[in-house]
Amino acid sequence: MEPSVVVITNNSSLPTQDANGDVPQKNVTIKVYKRRLWVLSLFSFSSMMSAMTFPQYVSMANINSCFYGVSSEAVNWTVMLTLVVYLVFIFPVSSLINYMDLRWTVICTGFWNVMAAATQFATLNPNSFPFVMVVSFFSALSNLFVLGVPPALAAKWFPSQELSRACSFGVFGNQLGVALGFVFSPLIVPADCSRKNLISIGKRNIAYILTAVNIVVFILITFKVEVGWMGLLFVVCGLMGSMIGGFILDSTHKF
Repeated sequence: MEPSVVVITNNSSLPTQDANGDVPQKNVTIKVYKRRLWVLSLFSFSSMMSAMTFPQYVSMANINSCFYGVSSEAVNWTVMLTLVVYLVFIFPVSSLINYMDLRWTVICTGFWNVMAAATQFATLNPNSFPFVMVVSFFSALSNLFVLGVPPALAAKWFPSQELSRACSFGVFGNQLGVALGFVFSPLIVPADCSRKNLISIGKRNIAYILTAVNIVVFILITFKVEVGWMGLLFVVCGLMGSMIGGFILDSTHKF
């Protein structure tokens, strides 16, 4: 994720002086590309997905407490764990980010997002609350890499007159993710604790949605030219799956 700012100076290798002994300023041309908007949007979306897991369990604390058979305090620790991880790992991770390229920092964000979403498939049973804490831990690691990126991304990709807007847009994605996390789970998971099979199905649907979206975002962040071929492969596989599904339905008549 190299910066798209190109600096062009004059061809003189040594500074020249005028009659008064002053060194004249070099002519500098700064050129920016529209691709910076795509990079910012992609990061902001990745930041949003990272923040959605933060309130996912505590937004339905009573249902999750009943489903997993744990106390409300244990469910609250899914949020507290994020803060604890931040306090413990912020300094080593910040030092690591200083030695990493900006692109690799965002790739780490996407990777931990995928890990957090995929681990949710292990949280579908009432006795799987420890995996819920693992999901929260992976999400907390993702947030460690997210929070320091907006100013660095804005400084490397945007001209001075757009720095504040770019930085605010990068932070906006994280805040939007927290807001969506509070309403996403209650919309999909039923609020009736006595119907644990439906709660498990709702949690599985959330895992499918978040994993699929995070994998797509991770691919877009990681790969460049190859993503076009991956998109073609997704469409072709979908066409084949639709045709196979049609034949199966015609043969079994079970819808």
